[in-house]
Amino acid sequence: MAAALVAHTTRPEFVLRHVWQVGDLVFWDNRASLHSASPANYAGGERLIHRGYAYVQPLAWPVDHELSAGGE
Repeated sequence: MAAALVAHTTRPEFVLRHVWQVGDLVFWDNRASLHSASPANYAGGERLIHRGYAYVQPLAWPVDHELSAGGE
């Protein structure tokens, strides 16, 4: 089953391959994505990586759609 899930999630329509340029900044959500470093050419450049965290309180379930849409 794990192989089937990986095969599905790594289909081309679900994959982003970023071509790095000087000054690029990329974010992704580790909770909902797979990520992998690819061999890259950083000729003469450096990579600077910072990790950040944000905590968001999950919504209670079930969601009152009328309230979340701004209804009264």
